[in-house]
Amino acid sequence: MITVLVSKTFQKQFKKIPIYDSKYILEKIQFFCNGNKNIDIKKLNPKHLNYYRLRSGKYRIIFYYSDLKEITLLKIDKRDSIYFNV
Repeated sequence: MITVLVSKTFQKQFKKIPIYDSKYILEKIQFFCNGNKNIDIKKLNPKHLNYYRLRSGKYRIIFYYSDLKEITLLKIDKRDSIYFNV
């Protein structure tokens, strides 16, 4: 099982998401933390950083993969605006 840390930015952005979308997002995060490999995760460029994105409907979650047992959720936003200032 993976330990999840949450940044203040992620918390602020998550509060603005409608409740019907936030439930689905939490399910996706839980699937990932339980080791489910059938979710859409991609490594972000540049390749030397451990930044990844998790796709959840129209939302994208940017997280930092520090090691195999811990991730830090950094940002969440809609697809068209998440990739600025990562």
